[in-house]
Amino acid sequence: VLLCEFKFLKKNDIFLNHLINQMFFLAKNIEFYKDKISNHSLNNARAIFLLSAYTNNIVFQKFSMKLISYLCSKFIDKDGFFKFGSSHYQFVFTKWLHEIFYFGKKYKVNNIDSISKYLLNAQNACEFFLQTNVMKKTTYPLFGNLSPDFTPEFLVNYNKNFTNSKYFRSIKRKKINNIINNNEWIKLSNKSQSVYFRNPMINGFDFNHAHADFFHFVNFYRGNQIFIDPGRKDYLIENKKYIYSKFHNSIVLNEKGFFEEFINRNFFTKMGILSLNKSQYIVSKSNNKISFKINSIPEFYLKRSFELNSTTLKIINSFKTKNEDVKILMPLYIDNEITMSKINERKYLLKSKSFKSILNITDKNKLFKIELLKNKK
Repeated sequence: VLLCEFKFLKKNDIFLNHLINQMFFLAKNIEFYKDKISNHSLNNARAIFLLSAYTNNIVFQKFSMKLISYLCSKFIDKDGFFKFGSSHYQFVFTKWLHEIFYFGKKYKVNNIDSISKYLLNAQNACEFFLQTNVMKKTTYPLFGNLSPDFTPEFLVNYNKNFTNSKYFRSIKRKKINNIINNNEWIKLSNKSQSVYFRNPMINGFDFNHAHADFFHFVNFYRGNQIFIDPGRKDYLIENKKYIYSKFHNSIVLNEKGFFEEFINRNFFTKMGILSLNKSQYIVSKSNNKISFKINSIPEFYLKRSFELNSTTLKIINSFKTKNEDVKILMPLYIDNEITMSKINERKYLLKSKSFKSILNITDKNKLFKIELLKNKK
């Protein structure tokens, strides 16, 4: 339908009749799941709506509009973030809403304005993530799964084209706050830096695109990525490892990340015997500071804090334990355009075409060891 609308394919009655038959089949097979929420159901509703608008099928327009409105009310929080734990999928889902709104306005579908509030909020959430460097290249931090269907570059451009369309500009826009006081997504920012965080406790790991983002962060300096999320390029089994803490800028205790049993969906979590307790992971935030604390392990204290001042990002890791066998790993993933050279045991030079910085490490523990590993990612 999109290819026909944008003149990549010529409108063909045989082709459209085939699609209409698929629309009847899809309407009987919407992807709803017991005790789970799936973004596939919204994609199903989008497909039905686009074709019904294009072919002026009033019955299916009403059906799909009701379904889209219902799913948006369930899937999108008050600030416009989709509850699936992925910044990349935020742009995918917002793309769907842009297409729905565009078709609804162009083909004068009744009640299409009812989804404008969801679209506006979702677009605001997208712009919360956007980062532009001096070369005018725009990107966003990659938390959670990536869709194999679209690159970030494609989604940024697609999103930009729709926001510049007369259909979107017809909506009265709200002012976008520099920092959204959202429970799940958090950003510290000033004129030179932005640091992004996510609280995985808010929406859990039930049938979504989230990773183990406990203690994890992504950092930009003037629109250029410094500390990154390596990501997961597809859903093959061998790449499932990239959702775990050790493949994030996180903290790993004895080779294991926190709460990863809920990502694996083992027997105890599937049966509801074990469930996430939000009080076990405490997030505190202020204007230029945020801290994360584990409150669930006996005889063990762990807290990570971030302070953003001018051009300096300060990360403070505090931990106490009576167990001498505890091994703590704190990985940092750096963008592959940055070179890292050792100045001394506690100081490193980070350098690229766009910036130069010092990574300075101070600690009171003589056992603290720094190891540099190079990876193609």
